[in-house]
Amino acid sequence: MNAFSSARHGLLIGLLLMNAACTTVTREIDQVDAMTAQRTTEVKSALIASTEVDAAAIRVSTRDDGALLLSGFVETEKERQAALKAARDAFREGRVIDELELR
Repeated sequence: MNAFSSARHGLLIGLLLMNAACTTVTREIDQVDAMTAQRTTEVKSALIASTEVDAAAIRVSTRDDGALLLSGFVETEKERQAALKAARDAFREGRVIDELELR
């Protein structure tokens, strides 16, 4: 093997290793996105199931730090508390942030 072939061989191995690392990172990101979507769906479903909450007026999202964010509008403080309770019951392992506004 001459120096050119050896360098090319080393470059190919490096590229293959980088590709494997990128594939792993992509899979991890996809898993995080799937978990985020599942959590958001579970909380939104809990809001819809609640008879005390107008779920259509409440947005559910997940922040970069993993906290769940409720935003939008509620008619009363009682509705706010019901929405927060439903979200916390559905999202037990994380923090729920209240950005709900009274109309």
